[in-house]
Amino acid sequence: ICVHLDGLPLAIELAAARVRQLPLAEMLPRLTSRLTLLTDGFRDLPARQQTLHDTIAWSYDLLDKGEKRLFRRFAVFVGGAILEAVEAVCSGDGDLGGDGMDSVAALVDKSLLRQVNTQGGARFTMLETIREFAVEQLVDAGELAAIELRHASWFLALAEEAEPHLARPETQLDWFTRLDTEAANLEAAFAWSHADPADAERTNLGLRLAAAVWRFWSVRSSAGEAHDRMEAILALAVDGHGSAAHAAALQGASVLARELGDYPSAQRLLHESVSIARGLGDPCRLADILIDLGWLTCLHLESDDARAHLRESLEIFRAEGSVRQEAMVLSRLCYVEFTDAQYEPARAL
Repeated sequence: ICVHLDGLPLAIELAAARVRQLPLAEMLPRLTSRLTLLTDGFRDLPARQQTLHDTIAWSYDLLDKGEKRLFRRFAVFVGGAILEAVEAVCSGDGDLGGDGMDSVAALVDKSLLRQVNTQGGARFTMLETIREFAVEQLVDAGELAAIELRHASWFLALAEEAEPHLARPETQLDWFTRLDTEAANLEAAFAWSHADPADAERTNLGLRLAAAVWRFWSVRSSAGEAHDRMEAILALAVDGHGSAAHAAALQGASVLARELGDYPSAQRLLHESVSIARGLGDPCRLADILIDLGWLTCLHLESDDARAHLRESLEIFRAEGSVRQEAMVLSRLCYVEFTDAQYEPARAL
């Protein structure tokens, strides 16, 4: 309970006063709504110290307009944020007044934000108890929808920047580490994207996000959990069907299905992805998907089909001058020949 209350002395004191009516084991699950539960302070204290809500509200009321905007908008972040994200999401229309960094520094000075210095630079966080109040203010100001969209858009851009690096040996560790730091924000953005199935803009954003981070989800959670998320967003984002993001998401879902041993689903998803990529006229994307399809058919011991898919992929990558991908396809073709006991062609490849 103390940890859940961020170690705030007043919050702990108010929780202790509730023990008379609510045993500890029953109190803990109710603390998801701290501000409504912790309202019974000592009557000889000033009014602002008799409830947790009033105490935070007293501090909030002392802020100027720009600081109030930043405070309530910061609530959209889960687990904190770097300054670049804070400025983009909280001051996207430049209405904080003055320098965004000055407003952040003011909230740090007033103990409403905390600054943590990490290897990636300064990171700003908000205690969950205070964040609950800030969310309430964000809703009351009528800004929640706009700020959630900015938040999801910023983390989508981060995910799409990270995506090509997640499979490259020279960069993947740095990018996995960065996404680890922002995992809670990515989760929040994805949850927002499919919270309203009727909102095509949201579900299509979720489709793009899933297409970018499925590999991260698979490594950091499990292939099963990542696959479930991919299936869920693919079912919702019907307006995004036929897009590049749709092809990429189908490819990711197929790889995850293959890792789970569901070869029929993996093959179905890849064939659909190939069909979309051909229609888009995107040769490199098509060639990349064909690598996976060739590998899958190789695992099925369908050597002729595997060769056909991989050779088509090889022709495209050679034409595009993609040496890294060309090397990968050659190694896969080598494996196909090896499994057929064609050792000389395998060695040549």
